[in-house]
Order: sequence, then structure tokens, then C-alpha cells
Amino acid sequence: MLRFCLEHSDGNVTESDLSAYGRPQADYEWLKQALGNLESDSDKLKKLLAKLDEPEATADTLSCALEAIQYYVEDLDLAEALLKQDGLARVLRHLQHPAAHVRKWAFWIVASVAQNHSKVQLALHRDHQILEVVVSALGRETDEGVKEKQLYALSSVVSGKATVERFVGLGALGLLSPQLGSPLLAVR
Repeated sequence: MLRFCLEHSDGNVTESDLSAYGRPQADYEWLKQALGNLESDSDKLKKLLAKLDEPEATADTLSCALEAIQYYVEDLDLAEALLKQDGLARVLRHLQHPAAHVRKWAFWIVASVAQNHSKVQLALHRDHQILEVVVSALGRETDEGVKEKQLYALSSVVSGKATVERFVGLGALGLLSPQLGSPLLAVR
């Protein structure tokens, strides 16, 4: 598309009649088709979320879909689109998946969508009791890569006095103490 635009642009042109430029109609049809086939990021996100619902999806398929979702939800608008498409519930189902790489990506998405996004944080706390979910999972987890993303998720969902008090009330400080000497918390 860039090639087309560079080959067919003329900064000195002020006319709007396309026939005056002598370009073949096929070029314009190609451009119209190319622009018509563009898929929005929100539509791509919707397709990826559908993969999470496939009953025959393998752990590798889920992991790839979750990785792509994580990429998209780094954008605050798409984090909100995830919320609107009921994507949080679909992602959260995989926090307890038997495969560690699937759990890792699911926790990474939780961390990414919640970080600095109060609307998503509120939905996670109100609708999914995310603090309790993450604390409980952290207490059971044995895979270091998953623990790293759980700690990231924890840091993203604990904000404000009320969540800190709930965090302490859950006894979660005791879960963090063993992590203090862990390379997971080392400065990078």
C-alpha cells in the first residue's frame, strides 16, 4: 500500500477529478479493495477471544491467542474493548489452566489491562474478586515464570487504601516474604 501511495502521489495536484491523472482504473480498484479489507484491532481481538472459547483448543493454541491478546491490550482503548467484549471472564478462565505457559499469559493479560486503568481494575475487583484469585494462585504456584506474572498482576490490581487493606487481610504479606530473596524481584 505504501508503494502504491508513493507511486501515485503528486503534491502539486489540486484537482479532484481522478481521470485527469491518467492512472489506470485498476489501480484505484486495487486501493479501494485493499482499504476495504483492513481489519480493526478490536475485530482482531474479538477473533482471538473466540479462540479461547474453542473446546478443542490445545494449550499451544490458547497460549498463542493469549500472547496476541496481551499485545493488543497494552493499548488502553483495547483494554477497554476487552472489557466490553466480556473478554476478562474469558481470559480469567485460563488462570488455573494445567499448562504453565497458558497461565503465564493469562496473568500477564490481567496485569496489562489493570495497570493504570481504574475502570478495568474496578471491574476485576467487583465482578471477579481478582485480588483473592491472584493471592490464592500465588500461594499454589510452583512455576517461576508464572509467579513472575502473578506478582506483576498483583502490583497492578493493588491500588488504593481499600485494596491494600484487603490484601493485608488476606494474609498475602506472608506470601510475598519468600519472594523477597527471589531473582523474580531483582532489579533489571
